[in-house]
Amino acid sequence: MIMTEEILSVHDYDRRDCIVHDYGRRDCIVHDYGRRDCIVHDYGRRDCIVHDYGRRDCIVHDYGRRDCIVHDYGRRDCIVHDYGRRDSIVHDYGRRDSVVHDYGRRDSIIHDYGRRDSIVHDYGRRDSIVQDYDRRDSVVHDYFRRDSIVHDYGRRDSIVHDYGRRDSIVHDYGRRDSIVHDYGRRDSIVHDYGRRDSIVHDYGRRDSIVQDYDRRDSVVHDYFRRDCIVHDYGRRGCIAHDYDRRDSVVHDLD
Repeated sequence: MIMTEEILSVHDYDRRDCIVHDYGRRDCIVHDYGRRDCIVHDYGRRDCIVHDYGRRDCIVHDYGRRDCIVHDYGRRDCIVHDYGRRDSIVHDYGRRDSVVHDYGRRDSIIHDYGRRDSIVHDYGRRDSIVQDYDRRDSVVHDYFRRDSIVHDYGRRDSIVHDYGRRDSIVHDYGRRDSIVHDYGRRDSIVHDYGRRDSIVHDYGRRDSIVQDYDRRDSVVHDYFRRDCIVHDYGRRGCIAHDYDRRDSVVHDLD
């Protein structure tokens, strides 16, 4: 199969509320055979493959650059993130709430066969610190460099990851399976007040704000570069995507 920057191949065999996004540039393939609320995002550049055979609320993100492969066969709330650059492989066969993060650069492999709430983190450079102050199955990781703050007041399976560099703040007040990821560089803020399976991703660079007040299975993705704002007030299955570069605004009130 030959694919260029403009012509990409996406296969979607799901049954309900299944979304596949492929914004890669070369040879990017995404296959999604999930059944309900299964999302696969592939933003890799070359030879990135993502296979997702999960059944419910299974998410696979692959932002690697070369030869990155992610396989996720989990059943419920299984998340695999692979941000490696070269030859990084992540295999996750956990059953429930199993998370694997791989941010290594070369030939880093993580295998996680845990059953419940099994977490593996590999950040391999130097001075990595992990602090966990939660009460029940709540994890907070802070790997930023300057003036970064993470607050997690969730009750169950609440995860907050903030990898920003300066003045990045993440607040998560969700109740169940609420996840907030903030990878912005400067002054990026993410607020998530959802109740169930509410996900907010912010990969903007400057002054990007994402607010999600949905109740169930609402997803907001913000990948723009400058002064982009996305507001999503939908109730169920509401998705707003904005990939513009400057001064783009998306409002979804359905």
